[in-house]
Amino acid sequence: MKIDVGSFAVLSAAFSSVAATHLGFNYGAFFTDGNPRTQKDFEDEFNTARGLANSPHDGFTSARLYTMVVRRHLSHPRRHRHQHLPPARIWCSAGDAGVTNELAALHAAINTYGANFTALVVGLSVGSEDLYRNSATAKANNETDPGLDPATLVGYIHRVRASAGVRAAVDWLGMDAYSYWQREQANAVDQGKHLFDLALNQTRAAAADAAGSAGGKKPVWITETGWPVSGEKQNEAVASAENAKRFWDDNVWWYTLRDSSAKGTAQPSFGIVGADLAKGPLFDISCGGRVEEPEACDAM
Repeated sequence: MKIDVGSFAVLSAAFSSVAATHLGFNYGAFFTDGNPRTQKDFEDEFNTARGLANSPHDGFTSARLYTMVVRRHLSHPRRHRHQHLPPARIWCSAGDAGVTNELAALHAAINTYGANFTALVVGLSVGSEDLYRNSATAKANNETDPGLDPATLVGYIHRVRASAGVRAAVDWLGMDAYSYWQREQANAVDQGKHLFDLALNQTRAAAADAAGSAGGKKPVWITETGWPVSGEKQNEAVASAENAKRFWDDNVWWYTLRDSSAKGTAQPSFGIVGADLAKGPLFDISCGGRVEEPEACDAM
């Protein structure tokens, strides 16, 4: 169950304020078999995202990266060609050495590409899911990856902010919300939007508390959400392309464009496209004329 504030209200440090809504997907660094994605792999997926049939608005031109480093070159930055780059994510549960490598890659990218890089960066996500994985909810879901307590995570946020040369510890809060995983509640797909809205309201409340203690507005970004096209049933939640389409219509950085399964098997599978990018979306991603948009969400 990934719905309580401690589960997904991720404290994040942004390099710049964002007025427009950004639509995009999350992108992992490795395939399921452990092989790293290459620059060509990323470019193929970025181009696929941009050209998805029936894309809403101006298409999916934003990418949220799960790491900034390249395997075997831990301080070497990734090169990406996309209209908007991160939030890139720093996985703080990996420990101090992991954060050091991420920051080294960030500095290397800035030094190498300069404004050509920084002009594309939307923000930097510090500690995505670290709070959730340290919660009682995560332990009940048998999560095996480590988590962090809030005090430790805030320390990493301050470290990143010091590197960015800015003052406040938090610019925005990111929300990762998955109704599918809420096994302890009625979580059939027809409850998906209701559970999503509950999560959003809880995150807004956390953002209001943060604004009250630090001053100024703390916007909410929807950093991850989705419904799997295949996988095991979770309480009342059934994984299928039909249900993924319904959740998509109701609610997008969607998790994910393509699962890390082109060279392995991911279950459950949340991908919009399958292993063959040329085959396009697994379900119709047009929004069917819906005009509702989440209120006061600055990026998705």
